[in-house]
Parts: sequence; C-alpha cells; structure tokens
Amino acid sequence: MPTIDAARAGVVLGLYFAVKYLCLMYGLYFPLLYLIFFIATLVVPFVAYRMTKGYGARLAQVGYTINFRMAWAHGTMLYFFASIILLLPQYMFFTRMYPEQIQMLQELLQARYAEMPGLEGTLHSLYGVDPIEVLRESLQIPIFNRLLSSLSNNVVVGALLSLINAAIISRKAKPQDHA
Repeated sequence: MPTIDAARAGVVLGLYFAVKYLCLMYGLYFPLLYLIFFIATLVVPFVAYRMTKGYGARLAQVGYTINFRMAWAHGTMLYFFASIILLLPQYMFFTRMYPEQIQMLQELLQARYAEMPGLEGTLHSLYGVDPIEVLRESLQIPIFNRLLSSLSNNVVVGALLSLINAAIISRKAKPQDHA
C-alpha cells in the first residue's frame, strides 16, 4: 500500500513538477514565467507535506499511526516518482529547446561584445574563461547525464525535505489505541 500510494501521489506531484518546469523552459521567452517558477518551487515542500499528511490520514482510517520512518519513506518515494514523470519534459527541453536557447544566448552575448568592446576581456578576467566557450561546452554534456543528474538531485533534495516533513507529521500524529 505505501508504494502504490506514493506512486499515485508522485504522479500528481510529477505533473506539478512538469508544469513548473515548463515555466522554466519558456522563461527565456516570457520572463514572468521565471517568477511563477520561483514561487512554484517554494511551494513544493508544502505540497509534499500535504500529500504525506494525506497518506497519514488514510493510514489512520484503517487503524495505524504514521511514524517518522513511514512518513520519510513516503515523502522520498513521492519525490522519486515525481522525478520520473519529470524526465519526459526535461528530455524534450534538452533535445529541442536547449540547443536553440544556447545559440540565442551566444548571439546575444556576441552582440553585447560588439556594443561594448571591453566586456569580453572583463568577463574573461572575472571568470577565467570565455562565457561563449562555456555555453558551447555545455552542449557537449550527454543528455543521459543531464537527466540522471536531475533525477538524482530531485530525489536527494526530496529525501532531505522529507526529513523535515516526516518530523512534523510524526510529531503531530496521535497514537491510536489498538485495544
């Protein structure tokens, strides 16, 4: 039951992640979407808390009390399943939109170099590398590596956030009398 519940809730959270990621993908074209992405990112732990709390309420209906370990495991699985759902829009982004956006950023940066002749040298001295070269090199990272990195980051961050949620939920859970 815990894995099935986490998978179902993870699909919902994954769809939330996908919509949030769409805001990030199109933020370069519509800057207001970056603000929506930022706010949606701040709301994620609260959404996961509500989902884990709902899992605890469903357990209470059948006579069980959610404990820290159960709440943490549910939250971690929730982020895992959500991250799997998120892989599809990320794949679309890295294969279709990212190369176009990198090209657009390179052209913008080259236009700025033409407008301000000292900018290229300033950026190179500040960062030690040419930003255009960094953009070109970013295209060489395999898509699988990007996706695996994103999945891992989401699960690790989710596990850490689930520690906080589990502590709050298990503290609020009232033990049931099984007499």
